[in-house]
Amino acid sequence: MNMGRRMLVVAGVVALFLAGTDAAGAAVTVHQVSATSTITAVACGTATSCLAVGESSANHGSVTVVNSGVAGATKASSGTLTLLGVACYSATKCVAVGQSSSASQGAVVPINGGVPGTAHLVAAATAFVGVACLPRPSTTCFAVGQNPGSTQGVLVTINNGVPGTPHNVSAAVELDAIACPTSTCWAVGLSSSFTQGTVVPVVNGVAGTAKSVSGTGRLTGIGCTSATTCYADGNSSSRTQGAVVTVTNGTPGATHAFSAGILAHMACLTGGKCLASGYTSSVTQGLLSTVIGGVPGAAVHVSAAQDLFDGTCTTATTCIVGGAASNFTQGLIADSPV
Repeated sequence: MNMGRRMLVVAGVVALFLAGTDAAGAAVTVHQVSATSTITAVACGTATSCLAVGESSANHGSVTVVNSGVAGATKASSGTLTLLGVACYSATKCVAVGQSSSASQGAVVPINGGVPGTAHLVAAATAFVGVACLPRPSTTCFAVGQNPGSTQGVLVTINNGVPGTPHNVSAAVELDAIACPTSTCWAVGLSSSFTQGTVVPVVNGVAGTAKSVSGTGRLTGIGCTSATTCYADGNSSSRTQGAVVTVTNGTPGATHAFSAGILAHMACLTGGKCLASGYTSSVTQGLLSTVIGGVPGAAVHVSAAQDLFDGTCTTATTCIVGGAASNFTQGLIADSPV
């Protein structure tokens, strides 16, 4: 399972560390988040009001409100061990997904005004890893993950924060991420052959025909710049470096290798660039790369982070991602130019 995300920020801002100059050579800033061990995902209800989810230092799911880049108190998500994804379907309502406190079931957590509600536990999934919502004003979202036998992907429709009946997706061993630029969504993961990444269309909560992606070993992130163009990332077929693939109307196109490490998550601007995040091959530093037209740029090494996870783009020039600190003791948020 690919599960690897500021109570008040008591540590100062940590300077970025660059190796390679992308994002116009501008600085990445890292904010450590006390009372968390990992920040796995960030989503925003508005341009200035966001949520960061992950795992607290007390080993339960965590939800932190981030307003204009400043984090407030972290709230526990009762009944969950960790939260791995988050998406917002209005200015105040979001939904987070992850794993139950028993580590045996998927969890769906409605969040209203930054306050996590009662977790809905789903026995038909061992965990939900990614979540995305249809374009507003829809209140429908979709979560993806893996079944309890670790043999198939799982897809569930969520309405107003409440999950419906999950469905297995036999074409995938696991589904790791989903994006919904329109009423048609695209999920990515690992093919049933265990040998390639896969792209699965999702229409009205129903998975369609999967397409394997040559040149990739697994796809774990996807973001879209338009209704028809998305970019997925993960590892190469050798599983020793990263890969970025262009997905046009659900059809995988050119795949570009990324030799600096593994890219595992993707945040995109509508009509613009994307920011891919991940980690070095030695798993000692976080990595960022600006993606333009499906081509990853130079690697930006963030040595304050051991790994960088999922996020979102908040302006036309800035994206924000979650991560884990290099000392393994705190979660963090990294603001990056794109």
